[in-house]
Amino acid sequence: MNHKLTRKLVTYFSIVLLLFALIIGCLFTFLFMRHTSNLHKTELKNRAISIANTLSSMPEYEERHSQLTQKKNMMVHGSNGTTMMKGYEMKNRDDTERKHFRTYDAYLHLLNEIAMSEVWIVDEQARTIDLYGSRMPYSYDELPDGAEELIEKVFAGHVESGEDFSSLLGEPSVTVGAPIRDSKGNVQAALLLHRTIKGMNEAELDGMTLLAACLITALLLAAGLSVVLASHFIEPLRKMETTATRLMEKDYTARTGITQNDEIGSLAQNIDELALRLAEAEKESMKLEQMRRDFITNISHELRTPITVLRGSLEVLENDFIKDPAERREYLQQMLSDTIHLQRLVNDLLELSRLQNTDFKIDKTRILLNDVLDDAVHAIRHLAEKKDIVLTLDGDLAPFSFEGDYGRLRQMFVIVLDNAVKFSPTGTSIHASIQQTATSCTVCIKDNGCGIPSEDLPHIFERFYRTHSQNNTNGTGLGLAIAKHIADRHNIELSCKSELGQFTVFEFVLKK
Repeated sequence: MNHKLTRKLVTYFSIVLLLFALIIGCLFTFLFMRHTSNLHKTELKNRAISIANTLSSMPEYEERHSQLTQKKNMMVHGSNGTTMMKGYEMKNRDDTERKHFRTYDAYLHLLNEIAMSEVWIVDEQARTIDLYGSRMPYSYDELPDGAEELIEKVFAGHVESGEDFSSLLGEPSVTVGAPIRDSKGNVQAALLLHRTIKGMNEAELDGMTLLAACLITALLLAAGLSVVLASHFIEPLRKMETTATRLMEKDYTARTGITQNDEIGSLAQNIDELALRLAEAEKESMKLEQMRRDFITNISHELRTPITVLRGSLEVLENDFIKDPAERREYLQQMLSDTIHLQRLVNDLLELSRLQNTDFKIDKTRILLNDVLDDAVHAIRHLAEKKDIVLTLDGDLAPFSFEGDYGRLRQMFVIVLDNAVKFSPTGTSIHASIQQTATSCTVCIKDNGCGIPSEDLPHIFERFYRTHSQNNTNGTGLGLAIAKHIADRHNIELSCKSELGQFTVFEFVLKK
C-alpha cells in the first residue's frame, strides 16, 4: 500500500491540530489579554481607592488644596498678568508652608513606592497636575480628549479606568482614577495611577511561547500516533488484500484470520464468509460438472443399447437372413419394444429437464389430495391384478385441500405405485394410506416386496440410478428422480424406508 494511508493520517492529524492550535491561540491571546488587563485594573483600582481615601482623611491635604486654589486665583487676577500655573513645585513654597505640610509631603513622596505605579494628582479647579514620579510635569491642557473625559467622571465621584493616557505617556498604559474628597464629601481632586502594560506583553509572549512548545510536542505525538494507528489499520487491510488476491486466483481456502470487534473485523468476517461460500460453490460446480458428465455417459449408454439392437435387427431383416415368418415376427416385436423403450426414455428426459428448469411453471389450482391419490391407485390397479397383488387405500379419507398441479401429482403417485407393483412378488399386497394431523398430511405407500439395499437408499432419487434387482431390467432410472422433482416443486417432503427382503415405504409429507 506504499504507506499512503500513513501519510494521509499524519497529514489529516496535522491539519486538524494546526487548525485547533490557531483557534486556541486566538482565544488564548484574547482571553489572556483581557484577563491580565482586568487583573491590572482591579489591582490599580483597589490601590487608587485606598490612597484616595488616605489622602481624603488627611486634614493637611484639604488645607493645602484650599491654599493652592487661593494662590491660583491670586495669580490669575494679579497685576503681573499671569494666567496659568503649570504645577506646584516644592521650591516655591516658603518655609512656613514646608513645615505645615511636612507630614503630607512625606506621604506624597512615598506614593510611587506605595502604589508601585506612577501617581498623578489632578486639581480640576486649579487646573494643576502634580506628578510623583520620574516624568516631567504636564500641563492640564496637554491631556488628550479621552483622558479629560476620564478625569471628568472621577470628579463626578466614580472610580474609572482606561488606556487613554497611553499617547501622552508614550507607551501602552492602564490608568485608574479615584476621587479625593474633603471632609464634607466633595470631590476636590483626582488621583490617577498609571501602569504600563509592558509586563502584560511579556506575559503574553511567554504564554504564546509555551503554547507553541506544546503544539510542537502535540504535532510530534500526533505523527507518532498516526503511524501507530496506520499500522493498526494497514496490517488487517494487507491481510484482506492478500486474501482477496488469492480468491481472485480461485484459491478458496484463503482466510484473513482477523478477529476484531469493529468495522474492519466485520469486513474481514464477510470476506471469510465469501471465501467459504465460493468454496462451497466450487464444490457444487464440480459436482454439477460430474453430474453432467455422468448424465452424458448414462444417456449415451441408455441410447446406444436399444439403437444397436434396432440396427442389428434391421440389418438382419434387410439382408433377408430370416425366412421363417414366425421368427421375423419375433424380430419385429423386439424392435417395437425397443422403440417404445426409446420413446419412454426420451419422454422421461424431456419431463425431467422441464421439472429441473426453475423457469418452468406448473399450473397449480385448488385440488383435493384424496382425489389425486385415489385416481393414481385406480390407474395402477389393473397392473397389480395381473400379478395377483392386492392394492388398497384407506386411512383418514377426509378431504384435504391445497394448491397443486393435479396431473403432476398423479404422475408422482403413479411412479411410486408402479415401482411397488414391479418389485413386489405375485400374491402380495400394496397398501396406500392418508394420515392427517393439525399441521400436516402424510401419504404412505408400502409394499411387501424385495426391499432396497441400504447402500442404494441414498441414491434412489438420482438420475439413471437403478438397483441391481432382476425386476429392474427395463427401467430408465428416471422415474423416482421425476417424482422427487415433482414433490420439491410442491414443497412435499419425499422419503423412503426399506428393509431388504421385507418391505419398502415411501412417505409424502405435506405441511398445512
